[in-house]
Parts: sequence; structure tokens; C-alpha cells
Amino acid sequence: HSPPYAHVKHTANGALVNVTFVGYDGSGPNRPTALEACGKCWTGQGGATVQTAKLTFVQNGDTALANWGWGHQGIYLDADGSLMAA
Repeated sequence: HSPPYAHVKHTANGALVNVTFVGYDGSGPNRPTALEACGKCWTGQGGATVQTAKLTFVQNGDTALANWGWGHQGIYLDADGSLMAA
């Protein structure tokens, strides 16, 4: 996991700002989701924070936000509530 937020070694370097996701409703052969946290590129990696703001989701039905491969794969910091409103 990443060290606690604001720690000198915290890996909160990712950001998704002003992004529109289209068609992520979890249907289709691979059941795609809009988000998948970066994790498992290296042994022990995971739990990095990605800050989000101004997200828009366009699809029919409910939004398939994420499919976690493991419990501590990543953290999304929803700065303006647009991720939780999806």
C-alpha cells in the first residue's frame, strides 16, 4: 500500500479531471468498467491514490464504475462528488 496521504512517499500522482466516459455499463463480452486502479505492475505495488474531478458518464442504464481484482488495488479521491454521482 501507499503510505498515508500527505506522507513524503505517498504515491498520489494520478489525476482524472474533466473526463467523459461513454458506454461503461458493464455489458458486452468483457464487461468493461470505467476505472481500474493501477496495481501489480511490481511486487508489492498497489493502493495508489488517483484524484478525480469533473467526471461525466454517458451510457444507457447504470454505470459500471470499477471491478476490483483485489481488495487494496487503489484509492479514488473524489474531489467534487462527480465520481460518486455516477
